Amino acid sequence: MALGGVTVVPSYVASDLANVRRAFPNDAAFAEAVVAVAKEIMIARRSPSTHGVPVQHELSGWRRSAFESAQGANLRLVFRPSAAGGLEILAFGDRNFPDTVYFTAKNRV
Repeated sequence: MALGGVTVVPSYVASDLANVRRAFPNDAAFAEAVVAVAKEIMIARRSPSTHGVPVQHELSGWRRSAFESAQGANLRLVFRPSAAGGLEILAFGDRNFPDTVYFTAKNRV
């Protein structure tokens, strides 16, 4: 599914949102984490080939960015430029909980 140059797998988004909710059971912290993810996606969309840093090993070809929510949550976005000039998102969420976002991403490739 693509929207505004951003391609996602809807079931991955649902799973990632559920994981973010588990990581942030407090409503305010969850909302801030979701807003932070949305902002990071917009930033990555502007320059998907240069934003963040390349991921290695099983996720070669993908990039990652590290960012925080307003309350300092340790968040990650795993993405790559799409062939159409947009952004393809593989995973997002808290860096370490409930699993590392990289473990989640690796299981999706």
